[in-house]
Amino acid sequence: MKSIIFTLCFIALTITQKAQAQVWQLQDPKFPYKTTPYDVFCPNSTDAWTIGWELDSAAVLLTEVNYTLSRTTDGGQSWENITFPHGEPGYFSSLSALNGDTAWIAYVDYATGNQLIKTIDGGQNWTLQPVVVNSWINTGHFFNDVIGVTLGDPDSLGFEIYTTNDGGDTWERVDNNTIPAPMTDEVGFSGFYEVVGTEIWFETSIGRVFHSPDYGHTWSVFDGPLPMAQSLVAVDNEKTVYMAYTAANADGSSPVTSLHRTSDNGISWEDITPLDNGWWIVDIEPVPGTNTIIASLNAGFTTGLFETRISYDRGSTWHTIDNTSLILYLDFADAQSGFAGKWRFAGDLSSSLVYNYTGSPLTSLLRNTTLLNLDVNISPNPTTDNVTIALTSEVDEDYWILLNDINGKLIEKKSYTNVSEFSHTMDVRALPAGSYSLTIANKHGLRTEKLMKL
Repeated sequence: MKSIIFTLCFIALTITQKAQAQVWQLQDPKFPYKTTPYDVFCPNSTDAWTIGWELDSAAVLLTEVNYTLSRTTDGGQSWENITFPHGEPGYFSSLSALNGDTAWIAYVDYATGNQLIKTIDGGQNWTLQPVVVNSWINTGHFFNDVIGVTLGDPDSLGFEIYTTNDGGDTWERVDNNTIPAPMTDEVGFSGFYEVVGTEIWFETSIGRVFHSPDYGHTWSVFDGPLPMAQSLVAVDNEKTVYMAYTAANADGSSPVTSLHRTSDNGISWEDITPLDNGWWIVDIEPVPGTNTIIASLNAGFTTGLFETRISYDRGSTWHTIDNTSLILYLDFADAQSGFAGKWRFAGDLSSSLVYNYTGSPLTSLLRNTTLLNLDVNISPNPTTDNVTIALTSEVDEDYWILLNDINGKLIEKKSYTNVSEFSHTMDVRALPAGSYSLTIANKHGLRTEKLMKL
């Protein structure tokens, strides 16, 4: 059975604070239907593609309806809706894009079969790629404008994997003697894959991970940390593989998650499960140009309980930076650029929304830039009841104040928009005695101090 994949860049961190500050810009992708923009692919800071759909609860699984597709080429200032280039019913597998003009969609059309299609004019025209996948097509990905790979489920010969070195004009099936044989009933997951440079990883239904170091031409396989289907949530710039497993009720509630990483492609695994693990780990995203990974979690999509966490040590420790936003799948072009779709609860009749991250105090948190050199006073410290944070600057900036406990749990968050000074008092009387982390950040840098509660 396939798993629905949403490869999202980011959701807005919309905070009700002074002047109703928002560090994300709310944007309308101009979808013709009220669908969630699940998949957003942003290859650079100005271009992005987003696709949305609805699950067809009246039909069999693996069917979606009302597909919608849009793109931006100006950093999200404007969005153009594009007629979805496939018939329904069917199943969207993956989206890959090099820029705002060139993109590929892998799709299972239930009337005409597996298809990989390409556009070079921003979706005005699409051409069918001459790659014939007899099994279920899971992924079509291009590393650059000439080198690409298509991943399919096993047929009688093994996993169907095809590569191209001429932009998709011709395709060659990878010799199955170079691909580890599938196990009984083993299939891939649509869109569950990760790419770093020339390397690509994809996971299977029995928890194995296939890896190619050379654009998909040769392959090896390794077992996940547990003998069951995992979720391949990330591969970072150091090629550390992260996998998560979540047990939950049938409706997704009461999740219990474990998180594992390997730096040697499965030879050894480290259990880095957070102490606070009553969440689904939806995604972990390495932030390009930094050593930071950022994770989105929720306690079940219907609960409204979502968290955003960051880690500077490859997941050994985490700090929650937001617990008010409906975060799904993440993607960043860099520490200052990102796009996202807004999760829609059942019965939500508002417009479909996309958010554009355009730089904020989050930039410094992602970069871990400890350069905030301002007149800041934190007193009293130690404290028994209240602590006041006072700041004075020569220029107006946006600021975040974060109070986290020793385990990274977010205790309080405050935002200020376009100010040169502020004074904020936190009531900490109800907190247990101990050490806390107090962070002040703007887009240029951050300052973290230890706060002692007596």
